[in-house]
Amino acid sequence: MDVTLVEGAVSSQEDAARLRTVRARSRVVAALGDCAVTGNVPSMRNSIPVARILQRIYIEGADVSRVIPSAGVPPLLPQARPPHEFIKVDVHLPGCPPQPKAILALLDDLLHGRIAKPTEIKFG
Repeated sequence: MDVTLVEGAVSSQEDAARLRTVRARSRVVAALGDCAVTGNVPSMRNSIPVARILQRIYIEGADVSRVIPSAGVPPLLPQARPPHEFIKVDVHLPGCPPQPKAILALLDDLLHGRIAKPTEIKFG
């Protein structure tokens, strides 16, 4: 692929594996939106152990089957992290969501080869 847009944080082992595959098959990877740029909302769980999250959702919060699923649910990573902590990300477009004009400008730049170097990320 020439360009891959990645949105969202990496929350599971399955997410991380897919992301590595995407990077290997893409010329340019762009992180689209605050969750992909910084981890944003998904990373709010990072201070809570995964076992406690699953207990709260599937046992304490359940009305019926009070069982933590094991089949068909990818194991969660200890923390939700932005894609650039797993792979090289060439371009970061922040926003929650990014403005439509910014997305269009990014796509136009990428399609015309105007993104030549990785963008810098500034936090805070």
